[in-house]
Amino acid sequence: MKACKAQGNVVITMDADMQDSPDEIPELRKMIMEDGFDLVSGWKKKRYDNALTKNLPSKLFNATASKASGIKLHDFNCGLKAYKNKVVKSIEVSGEMHRYIPLLAKWAGFKK
Repeated sequence: MKACKAQGNVVITMDADMQDSPDEIPELRKMIMEDGFDLVSGWKKKRYDNALTKNLPSKLFNATASKASGIKLHDFNCGLKAYKNKVVKSIEVSGEMHRYIPLLAKWAGFKK
């Protein structure tokens, strides 16, 4: 991955699948700027994917990843996330590793 060139205090990511609402961005930004979180992750509570081929494997992955990592997250796969700029500048992400950004941030020393 090339070096992150983001310049703002908060970096927001979201998928293009129309399952994430941009209306959530101000609250995510507030949680970083005012509440002091290093990373905030969205959660797709209502999914529009096929229940057997997408939802069940996703739930199993999230439960396993949460238990193994000690990170209490409902949805590691949700693309709607907000990060302090220094988080994205401190980690390397390539390929499908975007799912593990919370874990990579934890390993880089970010605790909140």
